[in-house]
Amino acid sequence: MVVQIIQNQCSRAMNADFKAAGKTPPPGMVQDTCNCVAERIEKLDSIEEAKTFCVKQSTAKYGAV
Repeated sequence: MVVQIIQNQCSRAMNADFKAAGKTPPPGMVQDTCNCVAERIEKLDSIEEAKTFCVKQSTAKYGAV
């Protein structure tokens, strides 16, 4: 349940950031990134550590948006 809450909050935040920037994320990017964040937090990373790691990983996979 905690994982789902993290994923939902992450998805909302990412979608809001993309909307504010006037951009559309590539298909699957938000889900992949938020799954990564939830997994990293489960492994006891801080939110900022998880975010930093996962954004780098997503950027490598999907490119800079």
